[in-house]
Amino acid sequence: MKVLYFEDDLIDQKSLKRLFDRNYPDAELHIASNEEEFNLILEKMNFDLILADQFIDSIHVFNYLKKLNNQKIVLVSGIDNIFEQGNDIKVDLVGFLSKPINAKDLEKYMVRRSTIESLADGDEDFIIELKESIKSEIQSEITLYNEEDSNEAKANWIHKTKSKIALLEVHELHNKATELEQNLRNDVNCDDELKNYLNAYQEVLKQL
Repeated sequence: MKVLYFEDDLIDQKSLKRLFDRNYPDAELHIASNEEEFNLILEKMNFDLILADQFIDSIHVFNYLKKLNNQKIVLVSGIDNIFEQGNDIKVDLVGFLSKPINAKDLEKYMVRRSTIESLADGDEDFIIELKESIKSEIQSEITLYNEEDSNEAKANWIHKTKSKIALLEVHELHNKATELEQNLRNDVNCDDELKNYLNAYQEVLKQL
């Protein structure tokens, strides 16, 4: 799970890092101390959770958060009455945390939703529908694969499969697909790699 903490206070930064080291050693915590760092980090990666201090250098953090779409944002504040100010908040928040942040309060936000779950927004029937659609598309793409096609055609086939792999968050296979597509477009012989990729893609289908 990838978490971004937007906080300018060094003590609060160290406190949360210690909390993560103790309770969430497998989580990937990034810290932004100011708007510039925050924007640079968000340009490079997406996060499962953003913890944002209410104020950064006396500038209201909402000014930065308004532009974020489909992000899981939790507001962090040391101000006692911040929870009474909910009607003034102009961004979509999933919750609030009071300082100092403790593991018990943070726990409910550390449950990561998959991309499909996020798209379905908790609708179990729609999750099933999405998975069935993905399954159907994968079956169709496997049928369309042709060993006799040109490298360019194979690269195009690989490119089509990548959207499903990304949606299912099979990251290692997605990285292999990207490398394989590039090699094919450079007219590199990738027969063995293609067979392995096709087998791996079929395994993805079995897991749905």
